[in-house]
Amino acid sequence: MKLNSKIILFVIILTFSSNLFAFELHPFFKSVILPGWGELSQKNNSGYFFLSAELISWSTYFYFLEEADLNEKAAYNLAVRYAGIPIESDYPEDYFYNLKRYDNSNLEENNYLLQKAQEEYPDDINAQTAFIDKYSWDWEIDKKRFEYGDHRTNIISYEDYARTVTAAFILNRMISGLNALRINRKLKRLSANMQLNSDLQPLLFLKYSF
Repeated sequence: MKLNSKIILFVIILTFSSNLFAFELHPFFKSVILPGWGELSQKNNSGYFFLSAELISWSTYFYFLEEADLNEKAAYNLAVRYAGIPIESDYPEDYFYNLKRYDNSNLEENNYLLQKAQEEYPDDINAQTAFIDKYSWDWEIDKKRFEYGDHRTNIISYEDYARTVTAAFILNRMISGLNALRINRKLKRLSANMQLNSDLQPLLFLKYSF
């Protein structure tokens, strides 16, 4: 997951949202675009809570992406230095997965590279041999392979955390939009709150008192 592309997307969203300030939107849509905007446009201080939550969510999101990138670079550097893989950037994900599982790429250990070589060059034995020689690996120190495996596991964990935060973006907009609508329409009996279930998935609860 590349951090630069996420930053560009964030800038585009902010640019698009700022252009909409020139138009008179309903408070509900203001809060959907930028949580807290709809409330603040109605001079309601609850908007500061949703705006703060949005800023914290973005900061957390980029932190998780940055940590994933740092672990990815650390794992790659370990593999180059201690397993002897070629310095390239275009590897399939299963290549990194097998680096974590096996001490080396000898056929006695696994036949992953042989299968890849046969897929790439089904009718060329010499090309298959060259492919295997180029992408073979042999971990010099077991401890470094375990360290590599920890970094690869951390990548998945941090990317999962980032995906959880994206759900918070959506829920923050939904709750802020409903709150702005409640203020605008004086629906004082409508309330909303968010909780996390046992799988850390966010759940939205709406309550209307009759």
